[in-house]
Amino acid sequence: MILFRIALRNIFATKVRTLIIGLLVTFGTVLVVLGGSLLSTLEYTMSKSIIGSVSGHLQLYSKDAKDPVEFFSPPTGTPNLGSIDDFKAMKKAVEGVDGVEAVVPMGSDFAIVFSGNIMDIKLAELRDAQRAGDQQRFDVVADHVRRIVSLLGENMDNLKGFIREDANSSDDITASLEDLERVTSDEFWEALDGDGRESGIVFLENKIAKLAMDESMLFLRYIGTDTAAFVQNFELFEMVKGEMIPPGQRGFLFSEFIYERMVKHQVARRLDRIKEWVDTGKKIADDNIVSKRVDMNVRQYKDIVFQLDGEATADVGAKLRKLLGTDETDMVELVKAYLQMTDENFQERYDFFYGEIAPRIILYAVPIGEILTVRAFTRSGYSTSVNVKVYGTYQFRGMEKSALSGVYNLMDLMTFRDLYGYMTDEQTAEIQDLKDEAQIVVVDRASAEDDLFGGDAEVVEEVESGGFDEFADIDMSVGGTRYTDELMDHVYSQDDIWTGVTTNAAVRLKEGVDVADALERVQAALDAGGHNIKVVDWREASGLVGQFVGVVWIVLVTAIFIIFLVALVIINNSMVMATLDRTREIGTMRAIGAQRKYILKMFLIESSVLAVGFGLFGTALGAGIVVTLHHFGIPAVSDELYFIFAGPRLYPILTGGHIAAAFVANFLTAVASTIYPAMLATRIEPVKAMGKED
Repeated sequence: MILFRIALRNIFATKVRTLIIGLLVTFGTVLVVLGGSLLSTLEYTMSKSIIGSVSGHLQLYSKDAKDPVEFFSPPTGTPNLGSIDDFKAMKKAVEGVDGVEAVVPMGSDFAIVFSGNIMDIKLAELRDAQRAGDQQRFDVVADHVRRIVSLLGENMDNLKGFIREDANSSDDITASLEDLERVTSDEFWEALDGDGRESGIVFLENKIAKLAMDESMLFLRYIGTDTAAFVQNFELFEMVKGEMIPPGQRGFLFSEFIYERMVKHQVARRLDRIKEWVDTGKKIADDNIVSKRVDMNVRQYKDIVFQLDGEATADVGAKLRKLLGTDETDMVELVKAYLQMTDENFQERYDFFYGEIAPRIILYAVPIGEILTVRAFTRSGYSTSVNVKVYGTYQFRGMEKSALSGVYNLMDLMTFRDLYGYMTDEQTAEIQDLKDEAQIVVVDRASAEDDLFGGDAEVVEEVESGGFDEFADIDMSVGGTRYTDELMDHVYSQDDIWTGVTTNAAVRLKEGVDVADALERVQAALDAGGHNIKVVDWREASGLVGQFVGVVWIVLVTAIFIIFLVALVIINNSMVMATLDRTREIGTMRAIGAQRKYILKMFLIESSVLAVGFGLFGTALGAGIVVTLHHFGIPAVSDELYFIFAGPRLYPILTGGHIAAAFVANFLTAVASTIYPAMLATRIEPVKAMGKED
């Protein structure tokens, strides 16, 4: 008790020194509590995002792969992951490991999708009306096409100033202007309504449609998988639009993020983006980026005008005149004026767009329920394409605005194998049948000339000369069936899906299973079964994102180490100075019987009181900050943080471990910094100390 009172007296006797030490101890303790809480929460949310979206707890791929599995690193092309040749056998081996819940086949790649321009779409409708003999519909669409052509003519007139008589490069512009001049004449449309209908439509398709120049090319990243198993094992998955791909069938799901930001009408998606910014407090008048989006929409007025047919133009035009309070009759000028939005009228005009304009235009270049032609390169480098039905859009719950998780579209595994160039048993059998039918024989290179042109050649059948059809009697299809409704409606068995090749697979573990331990056991099971498969955890499979928490941990630990090192030096120096100032006092205590252990305890208790007092204050302050942040949340200010936070805000969680770690680190630092001054004090000789002059 006496030592405690002496410690308190000494602490209050040197207020400046005590305050400096206390601030360092408090700051270090707050940093440990706050940093530990944030990083533990970040690791949890990031693991939730990665494991619950596309990675799973573990990823499996070939040991012969030239590239690693990295789902969330910047794309540099199609990774070469090798192949898992017998997924079914590998799946059986992995699911036999204790703690494994499921194995989901996967394969990712890039594809190209073209969406036709508005002229292409309207000309297709024109042909459909012609074939159906629907004259009324034909007249409506033809009138719309004529209006588009008229607007194209106005745009092309602006190019006349670039034509030079001595420039060969201007020939295309001149020819295009001549073609437009022809189709804007009354004679062309009169012929289209009479005997010249077929030739007129062909001319529009071949010469005019390309001038619309609004065809979009989408680069899509996709994952081919067993869609039913994917939905069952990735709990963050949720449908947004349309419906899920029926189990066992071919199909395609757009990511909602991609669908809204790439497939949607340009004006609509800019308006959506502007609304997001306005809702967060940004002003069109003050923010340069927001105002530029408004200006871009004004310049893209034709994206709306082109798509409005005669009836829609009359209806929307009347409502625009009422909205704008004008008597303007030119639809182009009306749309331009409407798109010049300000902070005051934005919400009203945004609502008008979705209420009046959006229902009358093609809002999405690829509507749900349509057939999508996906083009890609096989693993051998050859271009291929497949048709697949778009069933809907999906997202990962809590990460709706994340580009990292929203970049992946989904397709069935059978279509993925077709695009990637993997042969099914049906395809292999079909090719063999064709070889047998053609009597193809493999010949030795050394005897090729004799085998091909030797004297034993025999004329099997004389064929009359005539035209050559390279595709005659050949079913250009997959598995003997064309990409038609019959193929898309075909239901594959689970054995069909599992039996075959894939590039990688996700492993989901049961609740509470340690990932590192499970990785070792799964790898051991695969090696024992002779599978040439490598196993990595979710951190490694996520690429650069998975390294984020590790890097932050290093930065935090380094910062804490530096702070406590500085604290240790300052506390040590302060205690040394205090020891020198109290030399006579210590000498007197030694003279009246105080042992060295007593002096040592006195200094240690003094530092312990400082550590406990300011440590408790720092811990309480740090805990208060964490509780406050948990209540309000830390907003995700970028798409990357949206993914890492597993949502729009991060809510830090405080645990007893964070408090204990902070308190122990603070206490040990304070005590360690006192050991040298305390040892110095125990060496003071009473006689010399008492005889020292002030």
